[in-house]
Amino acid sequence: ALLDAMDQGIQTIEAASQGIETATSLLEQMQSITTQAGAVGQALSKEDLQGLVGTNGAVVETADELRAAINSGKETICVYGNIDLGDITDTGSLTLKTNQKLVGAGYFGDNVTASSISATSTVGKNLITITQSGCLVSDLSIDYDSNTTESSYAISLYGNKATADLKNLDIELNVDDADKNYKSAIRSYNGAIANLYGDINIKTSGNLAIGIFSSFASIININSDAEITVNTTGVNAWGVGMINSSICNIKSGAKVDISTAGEKGWGINVTENGVFNADEGSEILIISGGLQISNHATSNLGGKVVIVTISNAHGIFIGYTNKGCELNILSSAQIYFDINGNTSFHAIVYGASSDLGSNSLNIAQGAKLAFEKDGNVKWYEQESDYKDINTGTAKYIDYYSVTRIVPGLAETTPWTLPTEIETDEEDNTAKKNIAEYQSQFNTVLDEYNKLLNDCSYQGINLLKGGNLKVVFNEHRSHVFNVLGQDITAAAIGLNEALWQTTGDINRSVSELTNAITTLRSLAESLGNQYSIIQTRADFTEGLTDILETGADELTLADMNEASAQYLSLQTRQQLALNSLSLAAQSAQSVLSLF
Repeated sequence: ALLDAMDQGIQTIEAASQGIETATSLLEQMQSITTQAGAVGQALSKEDLQGLVGTNGAVVETADELRAAINSGKETICVYGNIDLGDITDTGSLTLKTNQKLVGAGYFGDNVTASSISATSTVGKNLITITQSGCLVSDLSIDYDSNTTESSYAISLYGNKATADLKNLDIELNVDDADKNYKSAIRSYNGAIANLYGDINIKTSGNLAIGIFSSFASIININSDAEITVNTTGVNAWGVGMINSSICNIKSGAKVDISTAGEKGWGINVTENGVFNADEGSEILIISGGLQISNHATSNLGGKVVIVTISNAHGIFIGYTNKGCELNILSSAQIYFDINGNTSFHAIVYGASSDLGSNSLNIAQGAKLAFEKDGNVKWYEQESDYKDINTGTAKYIDYYSVTRIVPGLAETTPWTLPTEIETDEEDNTAKKNIAEYQSQFNTVLDEYNKLLNDCSYQGINLLKGGNLKVVFNEHRSHVFNVLGQDITAAAIGLNEALWQTTGDINRSVSELTNAITTLRSLAESLGNQYSIIQTRADFTEGLTDILETGADELTLADMNEASAQYLSLQTRQQLALNSLSLAAQSAQSVLSLF
């Protein structure tokens, strides 16, 4: 009976152990779901961001908090949500100090909550000003309405100490159509250096509004991982401009899309000793306004360039009425012209300036040119270096005249053209994925609880707090207690998924880690108690054998002794019979004498 009770106790523990093993597998499945949910990039909470910016950083939600963080020299300032600075006429711009970072939540990872700054101004104020080195503006949406005739900029770098990285920005600049001074979304001025990275989308509207502007010996670097889109609307609006000995470099791998809409607008305008460089491996797409090079400016084109003019613009306009301009089409260049204007507009125009200067066109051997007209395309490759310094009447190069004006061109096969960059529109994809993962998590959690309900044996469920008593001796004076534990989700602190932020997901991760630790600890404890009962069962089985032998010793005869006694009795019986027989025979013999 004791052995039977112990065997049933062992079966109860084995049922619980099997339940723990399966339950642990479900928890590990939930861990996998939380990992996938975290990879989606759910919006970071303010608490998450505060931990990421560190003690020398600040997470700001209001204009006052933003200004205070900048003025106090916080190293990393993270904009949380939208901050409206209102009219910055009196308060002035946000002026970053050395090595300060002004970033949105996306700087710390993918998320679906935008970080933005908006402001208006009726005087010549910049929204963000950088005069020191090592600054960063990243992952922000910037909306600036500049209602003034004075120069003003959304982001302005000023002075030869000013350097900044600009990355993953959406900038919208709206100016008055009556403005008479340049305004731009991004400006590098007076020796400053601006480095552009990632996705930068710029929209400008109004007179003299420029997307990216470099002036007075400053530099704009559009780096290899950059994808830049610039859309300008307004009279005399430029997509990218450089003047006064400034430089714009488009590095290999960079992609730039420029679209201009408005009278006298240029996609790229290089003037007053400015220099524009497009490295091999870069891609440029210009729609409507083309490339203008004027007043001692130089342009070196080595990448793929597509110029599509829709109305009132030449493809490339080299000086003509301004002296000393130069266009160098490098051997790696592939330039495609699609000129849809009337006959007054051409693919390339260059000639003598009004003050007897000269303008030059240089095409290196290996450079490729293509010209489209009314849907027909001619593809060419330059077979020898071509250099023309034109001091006379303007030359017009287009679909019909190119081989007549530029010698050494040979027909070639088409090449791949740059395509328009697709801007990332904000959507709810991440949120939808989070909702799906949340549903999966909660479904598995429900199955976890249902599993524990099925882990009982003979009415005892060690995984829901049940206890097992096993009697170890016949006097019932030694009873071994197996203590169960309630490991249902609620009991071990495992909650349903209600994921709104990364912090919520991280809390689920922590709860799962603790739950798995609890289950493994319980499994170890039950394993130890299983061993105790099994050892006691082995002892009881051995003791049973001893008791049975002892009982047999008391009740069973000695077979050797019994056999001897039996044989002796048989012998005595035989002797008695023989004696009786002899006696009978003797009596008969005596009787026969008579």
